[in-house]
Amino acid sequence: MGVAGRTIVLVAALAAVVAGCDPDTGTPAPPASPTPTPVTPGTNIAPAAFAPDHPVPFAYAREGELTVRKSGDSVAKIDLGDGETVIDTGWSADTTRFVALTTNRLLSIDTTSGAVATADCPCWRVAVAADRVYAQRGYGARELTVYDIDDLKPVGTLRPDKVGERGMLQIAGAGDRLIAFAITADGARPMTDVLVVDPASGNSRTVGKTDQIGPPGAVAYTPQGWLGHPMVAYVTNASAGADSSKASLVWFDPARGGQHVVDDTALRAVTGAGKDANTTFEHLWWGRDGTPHVTAQVWTPDGGEVAPLASWRHDGTTWLRTSERISDTHSSRTTSADIAETRDIDGGWGLVLSREGTLRTVRGDKNFGVADDVEEVWTPPVTVAPAATSVTVVNLNAAMGYHMGAGDPAGTDATAADFADLADDLLRQNADIANLQEMAKPAAEHVQQLLADRTGQRWALNWATSGKATYYEGKSAGEGPPDGYANALAGNAQLIRIGYGVQTQSSTTGDAGTMLEPSMQQPDDPKEPPTGRSYCGVALTTADGRTLEVYVTHLARDKDAESVKRVADIRQLQEFLAKRTVPVVLTGDFNESMDVPGGGPTESVIRALNEFTTRQGFTDVGSDLGTTSNEKGPAAQLEGTLRIDYILTRDLPTVDTMKFVSHQSDHWGLVTTLVPPR
Repeated sequence: MGVAGRTIVLVAALAAVVAGCDPDTGTPAPPASPTPTPVTPGTNIAPAAFAPDHPVPFAYAREGELTVRKSGDSVAKIDLGDGETVIDTGWSADTTRFVALTTNRLLSIDTTSGAVATADCPCWRVAVAADRVYAQRGYGARELTVYDIDDLKPVGTLRPDKVGERGMLQIAGAGDRLIAFAITADGARPMTDVLVVDPASGNSRTVGKTDQIGPPGAVAYTPQGWLGHPMVAYVTNASAGADSSKASLVWFDPARGGQHVVDDTALRAVTGAGKDANTTFEHLWWGRDGTPHVTAQVWTPDGGEVAPLASWRHDGTTWLRTSERISDTHSSRTTSADIAETRDIDGGWGLVLSREGTLRTVRGDKNFGVADDVEEVWTPPVTVAPAATSVTVVNLNAAMGYHMGAGDPAGTDATAADFADLADDLLRQNADIANLQEMAKPAAEHVQQLLADRTGQRWALNWATSGKATYYEGKSAGEGPPDGYANALAGNAQLIRIGYGVQTQSSTTGDAGTMLEPSMQQPDDPKEPPTGRSYCGVALTTADGRTLEVYVTHLARDKDAESVKRVADIRQLQEFLAKRTVPVVLTGDFNESMDVPGGGPTESVIRALNEFTTRQGFTDVGSDLGTTSNEKGPAAQLEGTLRIDYILTRDLPTVDTMKFVSHQSDHWGLVTTLVPPR
């Protein structure tokens, strides 16, 4: 039944323009990303989630104890008796109560005061719905005992009308409804009908069956999934013996319609596993992106490990191995290979659980230990933003100008594999708008098509030319450039997803963007474009009727232009943005840290950059996330302030701002979500 061992169940002038910002160091490129599966009509997701703006509690179990924490503090710690373990859990809709069923009792914990109510309950399963607690006394129970959630006093019983004589296999909460799996056939692999139950009346609706996919395992509910309304998901593991397991993910709208089943075929293909490999899905939750996430393990019939326990997300089209961005931060001090699970909590903070059971809280460069030897972690459903009301912006120096010589594999090379990696980076962040620096225009067009193929939606491309360059595949010293990449346009790209948050887009800077004239150089050949730094931008309308503008730039380094010209570049950009009458976002690689103290040779540049926030009303939303460059290779060991990548916003509330590690770039990426004023 899977792999042996501990398994954590966690319920140059031009060269100077296109060049990177770091020393000449680098590492070989990672393996290519897999070819995406075809788009399934009707299952595209809305990438529009954000974490709640109030502190989110969480709970975890260690041997002999159950702990509830909130805002960094321990709210309650309950001693568990000999052999007592947590069987099932639930949360109240407002997260003020955490309910846990152990092997011999029922607990209801106030997540603010820590007060604990208990009741004797040698029960099978428990669910929280409409702020009541429902307990299933055993396998095949036909009736549920109902408890008050605050004091756990019994207040009645409930029998769902479509539960037959064989009773129920298990139950789960779904907001103001219950989910019941009514047994239709007993045996080693019980078959069930999946019911949505109104707890007030007992009336139920059948949304599907588990006959062909195996008995249900973990169940998860979100008050707002990608469709903008409540959704339920569950996993199944169909086993034909100890050495065989095929897993499925199922989701449905509890208010209407039937269930949708996704098997593990595409997930196994991503891992390179053969058709005889096995998959086990364990824990399940809805991420802030409104998509279902699972912990999955892929193994061979003889017990060999193909892919270790890791978190995966189904994006409506295919499977992505993901750690919800938190574990993608270099500063987590834990490599992705060591991570069993991550969860969002609040304020951009996340929980990271290692395979050895070490639980930490992480945000950017901040990293704090919570507990060791953790066996299970529980978090409440994350409330996500409706699809029509938020826009997620990603900034990334794509590093096509980093180690761009023939035979050098570092950075993003002119290969389909590296472009697939870049598309994957953007989709993992659920980008509506991707602002990219150090790009070749044919590469931007390639990634544009990849994103359209992966999401089934239209992606627009807005471009700013900075000059021309020749790009290589990075495979051999004597190689020539691929077709289309000799003397190709180089510069900045914006990729905009049309649909959900963004409804329309139009360029405010023309087909080739705007050059920053002070540092611009004219070529000897009048037929060639000038060389220099540039910016481009788009005006957007959102689904809720707002208008805003988003810009991207890549400013000159101190080795490329003297400070007076760098300052003049910044002034040109600031004067343009000062005339914009709508909310504005500016992102990019500024090639200077706004945090460096004055007095140095670039003090005038730093002062000019800081006027974005001190005089123009912009907010530096990633100001507390730390270093953003020198992420890969020996340069990663450099000390000092190297925060040169930015997202600045004006008159726009943001949430869920964080940085992430990409496949190929020597920079961290930044991501934030724009939300309507409240």
